[in-house]
Amino acid sequence: MTVQLLIGSFDITSSVQWQSVAKRDELNQKVDTMTFSMLKYAESTFIPSIGNFATLKRSDGVALFIGQIIRFDKSLEGHGVVRYDFQCVEEGHELTHQLVSETYENKSVNEILAHMVPKYAGGIFTGAVDCPIVIEKIRFVRQSAAECVEKLAELTGYSWYVARQHPNNYPDLHFFEKNKKPAPFSLSDTSENFIFDSLQITDDGTQIRNRVTVKGGEARGASRTEQVSAGAVNSETRKVKLQNKFAQKPAVIRVGSSSHFTVGVDGLDGDGYQVYWNQNERTIRFAQGVSYSGTDQFNVTGIPLFTVAARAEDASSISFYGVREHFIEDASIISIEEGRKRAAAELATYAGQISEGSFETYEDGLRSGQIISIQSDIYDVNESFLIQSVDFRMVTRERGLYRVSLATLKTVSLIDFLIAQVRAGKSINDSSADSTEETYEFYENMDTIPAMTGKFTFEPDVTDAEVRRANRKTHNNVITNVAKSKLIQRLFQQGSPAMFVNWLALGTGMATASAGDTQLASENYRTTVTARNFTPGNLSGSLTIQIPSGAPNVTYYEVGLYADGSTTANSGTLLCRARIQFNKGAFTVWNVTWNLNIA
Repeated sequence: MTVQLLIGSFDITSSVQWQSVAKRDELNQKVDTMTFSMLKYAESTFIPSIGNFATLKRSDGVALFIGQIIRFDKSLEGHGVVRYDFQCVEEGHELTHQLVSETYENKSVNEILAHMVPKYAGGIFTGAVDCPIVIEKIRFVRQSAAECVEKLAELTGYSWYVARQHPNNYPDLHFFEKNKKPAPFSLSDTSENFIFDSLQITDDGTQIRNRVTVKGGEARGASRTEQVSAGAVNSETRKVKLQNKFAQKPAVIRVGSSSHFTVGVDGLDGDGYQVYWNQNERTIRFAQGVSYSGTDQFNVTGIPLFTVAARAEDASSISFYGVREHFIEDASIISIEEGRKRAAAELATYAGQISEGSFETYEDGLRSGQIISIQSDIYDVNESFLIQSVDFRMVTRERGLYRVSLATLKTVSLIDFLIAQVRAGKSINDSSADSTEETYEFYENMDTIPAMTGKFTFEPDVTDAEVRRANRKTHNNVITNVAKSKLIQRLFQQGSPAMFVNWLALGTGMATASAGDTQLASENYRTTVTARNFTPGNLSGSLTIQIPSGAPNVTYYEVGLYADGSTTANSGTLLCRARIQFNKGAFTVWNVTWNLNIA
């Protein structure tokens, strides 16, 4: 491979110090750079200047680099000889020249870049941009176009670079999905396309994560009614705290009354409302003039918000390496299913050791962002890698050497998840969401949630919200076959099952919950349901139960709800059962909220 180097149209090939020619293509830098040196003799009339284009090309005309000179140093090399040391960048550098101040709403990345790049970096084309993902809203304020493109890449999980691969040899912005560009060749023990003893592979176990907890954003639950007492209303502020953070203004009605209060937003709506709702404080405030007695009860009905959370672990990794925990907070995750997939993607990436490596080659065509496969029995490797960087240097004018840095492609599981999130009909809003919600929907495993089931939450009966949150646990339960049978009997008026859920039972049995259960394995204590929240027409409701100070202070391993029961152990129909690990003695009194869904 013989090469030629020009500055503008002036051929400086004979003056170049060839071992000084070096080019770098790095995935995170986006714009290729090149450095080289030349000697200018007294008889030469050529004088380089900032902004001149430097072109390194092969003898067949294929350009290896085209970019602008952004800096050069001059020094005397001998009598009448000046040494120039040049720094050049590819034309993606134009993306840094002007500052962007634009707002885009409900536009795809393709549309955003088709508008922004010609306006703020007119010399760059966008024919290689391929990202149909819709951005709900994004605002750029005095940021370079390069920073804007990078922000879009971060939001979507894509990669980008600028290169002269346009049909007319113009600079093109390439904006593409990560891990989808294959390298022009692969490596093997017999491929003879790389310097064999230059291949290095490193296995790294410092990033292992085998128990992953994901905290997401807020999701809307099913309509819920909670009851508050006038006795709990603060006499000075006329406010009462709600258990739920509602998504929108709730309906408020006095128990026993047929007319609802008018509800406004506290701090936003003016006078004229009877009740003012504050979402952030999670309170309602009764206006002056609204009278109530200490025995009055009020039903507050609305759509609750809860913070999505999920947990997953890799048992084999834990067995081999021990527990390595990791916590992720991502407000864009707004369902349990998304949370479980995010945790699973993290495990797929980091449950085992991570590999990285490098090799050297004389072959052209490699660049950062490509995927290269390596199969070598000698090195004991059969894996695909992501090219992180490509460093090129001329050894002589006839030969150039590439040093390629690699990272494991196992991260494709994680990247594919992130891209799938925005491809699955989700738009992106570039805004941070503060999460103040204290209700966590926690699932301890990756099992599918049954269609007919419920979930319940234990938390200590204390005033400190942080203590409640730190000790709160939510579990799934299993609806039993006997309960389903009794419900069918009731539908067809066979027998006389009332199926009135009235008891919570705790036990010390450790058997796994099963649909075939008819009672707890070893019931130890039971207490009555204290409150029921249900709105006619809904397919779900909730029960409130208090575990009082008189309950034995032991560790319970099972819990169940009974219908039509009595004070006698195992009496009634076991509606649902779950395996738990609950230390009653940690706090004096505990509250249980049990949500049932018959959909």
